[in-house]
Amino acid sequence: MHSGFAAARREPQRTGGEGERFLHIEEAFLYRYRTVTLSALADETGLSPRQLQRVLRERYGMTFSQKKTDARMRAANVMLAAGKLSVARIAEEVGYSCPEHFCAEYKKRFGMTAGAYRRAARGAAHPDGAQSACPSARTF
Repeated sequence: MHSGFAAARREPQRTGGEGERFLHIEEAFLYRYRTVTLSALADETGLSPRQLQRVLRERYGMTFSQKKTDARMRAANVMLAAGKLSVARIAEEVGYSCPEHFCAEYKKRFGMTAGAYRRAARGAAHPDGAQSACPSARTF
């Protein structure tokens, strides 16, 4: 009889497997970095929030919040390199309500200001010689 063993088996994952689960997680952080939540992503992947946190730590070495911040900063780098939006607008686009907080977080993460990254990505000096698009970032 398999009654005890069968009862202990887990329900099949909604995403159809580990590979698809990781693809879904990657897509969530790539396309929904502003709005993705731990509980929603856990539900979408068929995991509990605690299980998802463990998977993220094992796979990426980051918590959900760290992974979300990483995704937001990567998106900011793409926008900065494109050079079409102001740093304040980019901060808003990636989910920061306060540009100064974005600038401080950016400097802490990358060791340079967002404006310095933009200039480096473009390969040209800033035309007016400004050091940073974030006034508060210059004090760090």
